[in-house]
Amino acid sequence: MCLKAATFMADKNGRMAYVFTALWPRWFSPDRLFRVHVSDRMLAGGYVAGQIYSEQAAAIQLHVALLVLWPWIRRMVAQRRERETALDAMDPFAPEFLQQDRRNFQIAKADVLRSHLKRGWNWWAPAAGGELQLELAGGRKVRLILAEDQDTDRVLGVMRLFDPHIKVSGKNRATRPPMKP
Repeated sequence: MCLKAATFMADKNGRMAYVFTALWPRWFSPDRLFRVHVSDRMLAGGYVAGQIYSEQAAAIQLHVALLVLWPWIRRMVAQRRERETALDAMDPFAPEFLQQDRRNFQIAKADVLRSHLKRGWNWWAPAAGGELQLELAGGRKVRLILAEDQDTDRVLGVMRLFDPHIKVSGKNRATRPPMKP
C-alpha cells in the first residue's frame, strides 16, 4: 500500500496513529524514506526505501540516465511497496519493531525537547512540502523531510497532538499532481 498522502491507521491495540512519509537526509550515504507513525506517545519510523523511492524522485535525481535505469527504478519502487505491505502487519510502537529492520526508529515523546515544522520548499528535496525538525534529549537532532507533496496542515495537526508546543514557520506550497514517467 503506497501512501501518497498522510492518513490515519489503527495500530494493533486499536489506538489511532497518523502516518506520513518522510525522507531522512544523510550527507555521506543514501537518504532513507520512512513511513512515520505518530501516536500521542511516540514517533515510529519504518524504513521503506532508499534514495530512489518513486518515479518522481528518480526523474528529479537521474535526469537523462532515467531511460537507461528505468528497469532498476521500477524494481526499487516495487521493493518499497513490498516493505510497506510488511509494515502493515507490524505494530510500529512495539519494542519488536526495531528488531524487524535495523533502520527502523522509535522516538518517545519524553525524549523530544523541541519540534519545529518548516513549511515550503526544501533545498535537499525540492519536491517536498516541508521539514520536521526534532531536538532530542542529549543534543541529538533529527531532520525529516515531508516527501511526496503531503498536506503539511494535516501533519501539523497530528504533531500538535504529539507536541502541543511545536513551532511552525514558512508557508504551504501548492501541491502538484504526481509526475507520469
